[in-house]
Amino acid sequence: MRIIGHERVWELLQSQIARRALPHAYLFWGQDMVGKHTIARACAVLLERNIFSDDNHILNDCLEIYPNETRTIGIDRIRELRYFASQKPNVSPYRTVIIDEAHLLTDEAQNALLKIAEDPPASMFLILIVRDPEILRPTVRSRFQQLYFGPVPQNETTLWLREALGCTKEAAERAARRSFGAPGRAYASMKDPLFQKSEKRARMFLSLSPGERRTFLKDLVAEDTFELTQFLDAILVALYETPRRDWPMLRRALALRIQAALYNLNPRLQLESLC
Repeated sequence: MRIIGHERVWELLQSQIARRALPHAYLFWGQDMVGKHTIARACAVLLERNIFSDDNHILNDCLEIYPNETRTIGIDRIRELRYFASQKPNVSPYRTVIIDEAHLLTDEAQNALLKIAEDPPASMFLILIVRDPEILRPTVRSRFQQLYFGPVPQNETTLWLREALGCTKEAAERAARRSFGAPGRAYASMKDPLFQKSEKRARMFLSLSPGERRTFLKDLVAEDTFELTQFLDAILVALYETPRRDWPMLRRALALRIQAALYNLNPRLQLESLC
């Protein structure tokens, strides 16, 4: 996917890569779907190929770590990281490791990661991606240089959507406006069936009475494909677009969305606060 926005961040990283002056570890933080992972992977591609392209290039010297099915990242993945980073790079000057949703690292995993960050392999380039760095232990945060990824201007997202999808100006503007500065969210609202399904269900949920909402949630969270953060994003968009906004509900939904990004919550118990 093309890089949208974040010009200063991307220029800094490109300059450091060209000068072989990368720090051993970065912490990328900012709201979800704003472009943090895209730029992290772009760094790995640039290190291997000396040029960043939009294709799905298979990387030789990059390890990407994601939460497991229980929404955690355990110590076994950090052991894998240690072994991977200790090996000599194949085609790149660095072995790049990207940990997405790093706030879901277990305490044990954070302890192990801290030891690696305190004495990093010479050729390791480690990127942690989080929404809010405060959820990580202060000792871990202190070992990483931080880069903030702010909201992308609406006009940049609109232009990108029109170029990438060939959609009308009106459709692109509406998706960009509803994305709250996150291009990935705008794209998903137009192309991802699961995201679109969440938006439809969010509108349905808000149209129900409190009692009906509880029954609706019971069936909803039982589905294997249910994503709490995605559903809450859809709730926030629907509330924001309502002509007569329910401000108490909007504040509760926003607080819950922030918590959901940082902690492994029980979806049904948390969502019942919106009933």
